[in-house]
Amino acid sequence: MKRSILLFLAAVTSLPGFGQKPLVESPHFTVYMGPQEKRDIGTTVGEFIGGDEDAFYTFFENKKATTYSKYGYDLKRKLTKAIQPTKENGVQKNEFHFEVGDRIYEFFSITDGKAKTNKLLCRTLDKGKLMMNKDATEIFTLKGEAYYKEFKNAFTQIDVSPNGELFLIAVKLPEEKDRFRKFRFMVFDKNFKLIWEKDEKFFINKDLKFKVVNRDWVSAGGGNFFFRMGNTGSHKAFDVGDDGEVVTWGVQDNGRGTDPEDRLETYVFKITKDKTINARVGFKDKRILSYSIGLADNGEVMISGFYNNDMKSKINLIDGAFLSYWNVESGEPTHISFDPFTDEFKMQYWSEKKVKDYEKEKEKGKNRVGMDRYYLDYTIQKEDGGVILLAERFYTYTQRIGKVSIQKYVHDNILIINVDADGNIQWSKQIPKHQDSSNPNSVGYELAYTNDKLYFLYNDNFKNIAPAWDGKKVYMFSGGDNPVVLAVCDMTNGGELTRKQVWTTEKAGGMFETGGKVDQLFADEWIVYIQGGKGTQRLVRVELK
Repeated sequence: MKRSILLFLAAVTSLPGFGQKPLVESPHFTVYMGPQEKRDIGTTVGEFIGGDEDAFYTFFENKKATTYSKYGYDLKRKLTKAIQPTKENGVQKNEFHFEVGDRIYEFFSITDGKAKTNKLLCRTLDKGKLMMNKDATEIFTLKGEAYYKEFKNAFTQIDVSPNGELFLIAVKLPEEKDRFRKFRFMVFDKNFKLIWEKDEKFFINKDLKFKVVNRDWVSAGGGNFFFRMGNTGSHKAFDVGDDGEVVTWGVQDNGRGTDPEDRLETYVFKITKDKTINARVGFKDKRILSYSIGLADNGEVMISGFYNNDMKSKINLIDGAFLSYWNVESGEPTHISFDPFTDEFKMQYWSEKKVKDYEKEKEKGKNRVGMDRYYLDYTIQKEDGGVILLAERFYTYTQRIGKVSIQKYVHDNILIINVDADGNIQWSKQIPKHQDSSNPNSVGYELAYTNDKLYFLYNDNFKNIAPAWDGKKVYMFSGGDNPVVLAVCDMTNGGELTRKQVWTTEKAGGMFETGGKVDQLFADEWIVYIQGGKGTQRLVRVELK
């Protein structure tokens, strides 16, 4: 699941190749391919959940049991164990896993329809035996009016503080008659001792609708929600700082009768045990199209993203990048800056048709160079106080073949915008690609950031990386035996870009898919799951240099 985040990664020592012969070796990465194995029920990799110096661990769940598998770094399975649900009344379901230090945590829910209760519990995994430790801790119980027939409707998010010492668990409580969003916040130490707990209802004006940013309401596209980020409508709604302070944000809709520039008002909240404060954040001269909000290293709130020069424009073209810092206590910004993209950057990979259309517009006296709508996927906070903004053009359409309608997913070029602490664009790059597929998991990209380099893994068309490519026309990927490409952006060398084929569908024996099938278990390593035909599967390891 792709989401907009402030990204922080720690460096670790690279793991050895364990005597394997590399499939591909380059100055920037090395690829190792594991053996093709049978995909029995219960051994399919559903999710990568963690790793250590000896092995990494996967998880798969079906209606009967939860299965954990342990793989060595030779990419061979060492151990598999099926774990039966606990003997409690109700439906048990795993909700999410996360790893902090050397511990893997499993959060699971138990929904009891007769007792009308939802429980969320947490326990740790014994890596050696692949069994759950007997340390299950009840995080919360919902009952009575707070009960959900399906626990998934209690939008639940976990966040870890930057220093790894605190956990935040936030759960959406059912709406009351006033229809305002209500959440319960619980902050724990790393031993799951509760530090503070608080229920918070979100609204600014009781007569108007207010929406906290989370997956319950975010549109998949369109509408007036100009702040939507990422290609899946997925959000990290809450951040917890090292001091246990929680930050979130949301939007008040003033209604269709107001001017477009005044309709949606964005507010940032800081929540502690004792108080909740908020501040309206806004930009008077620019139309903000896509942005991220989160805690900065200095304790302020950082907001950055893309803008349009025309506040009243109905065309979603991005003209440049912005960076701002806000003091929520005073309600005032401490820094706001805007920097435009050059026309050369905007037009770098325009098609011949688009260039001709633009020339015709110029003849009519219209000289508007704009980039089509790009959605912000990641915001990486740099040590110097600046940011790296990563975005991708994305849209869907319906293709009719006879009487059949097929939903198609299009993911175009990737933008890399390097912004300094003053908000000036140091350099900007585009990674050319054009993906058009009915499989939403075969398009998009995976990101890693380590050793001052950005790594992008995605499906592409052979022609785009061929030696004879003219650097202009971007050819479409739609499937078949096309290469998986790794593009590397060197942050210390002015954003120098290199692209190289890492494997093909035929070589891997199956399709490379984004999302839960790829994980950066360590700062300098990817593990990739390949599901093949005829009940086969394979793992690939990519060492990042």
